[in-house]
Parts: sequence; C-alpha cells; structure tokens
Amino acid sequence: KQFMRAAHRRRLIESDPFADIKGCTVQADESRLFFVTREMADKVIDACPDVEWRLLFALVRFGGLRCPSEPLDLTWDCVHWDTNRFTVCKHKTKQRTIPLFPEIRVHLEAAFDQAKEGERFVITRYRDTNANLRTQFNRIVEKAGLTPWKKPFTNCRSTRETELAERFASTLSRAGWETHQRSR
Repeated sequence: KQFMRAAHRRRLIESDPFADIKGCTVQADESRLFFVTREMADKVIDACPDVEWRLLFALVRFGGLRCPSEPLDLTWDCVHWDTNRFTVCKHKTKQRTIPLFPEIRVHLEAAFDQAKEGERFVITRYRDTNANLRTQFNRIVEKAGLTPWKKPFTNCRSTRETELAERFASTLSRAGWETHQRSR
C-alpha cells in the first residue's frame, strides 16, 4: 500500500489501487513468539543425533545465527580460536563477529576434532539444498520430550537476543553498546 501510494505521488502510476482500503497494516503475530529456555536447549542438544546437529543448534540458539544460511556458510577460516570469536559473512547482512560463547565452543571443538583434513565448511552433512532442517529439527525436539514450537530457528535466535539484551542492558546503555561495538 505504501509502495503504491509513493508510486502514485511520483506519477509513476495513474492511480493507487489500494487508496480506498482502510486499516490495512502489517502486524506481528505474537502467538508465534516462543522463548527457548536453557533447560529446553539442554534437552534438545541431548537429543541431537550427531555432532553437527548439536553444533547447528548451538550456533542458532546461542550464537543467534540465521538458519539455515549462516551456519551452512560458516567456514573453518572464519573461526578465530585465538581471539575466541568467529565471523559470520552473509550477503543479506553485514559481516559480524560473534564471541565463541562456551555453549558454542564445546560443540565447535567437537566438530573440528571430527572434521576431515582440508574440510572447508564447518557443517558438512546438511549442505544439500533438499535437506529440510526444520522438519528434522522438529523430530529432534519431539525426541527431547518437548512440543515443537512455531518458527523454531527464528525463535531460537530471538531468545538469544533477549538473553543478551537482558544480560548487558544493566552494564551498557544503548549508546554505550554501540560505542563498544564500533571500538572493537
């Protein structure tokens, strides 16, 4: 509706086909929000079938990576063991550096220990574009004795964002956090 109104104002189209529609706004569906607790995360990790699934889940839940693109694009040369960080590069977003939180590092080390010599990608088994990670993930959640939640990867990411905001909000103001990020 906004796009068409702008096009009409700029005389790119003769009339706005949405001009008479009232109350047409996009709103978040809060029924789809879900907080993935630490206890739930522990159960899911215990139910994961292999090292790569544990790492994939840890990257999404504790690293806030967008799944499937960011974990599948992660390469070993982006892991900086010496500085305890890793870099996420994706064309959709700016490059960002993430701490190797203990919840991630343990699984990253396990994956590194089992990686084949010269392997480029951190996650290797699920790179096939036909792999439906959400379906597989829901099975893992059920195996953990939990009920699958809507938007599983998005909610894992938003849970981590909430945790970090609560943890650092008391020590850094928003401006202070931005200054801290720029200085790194």
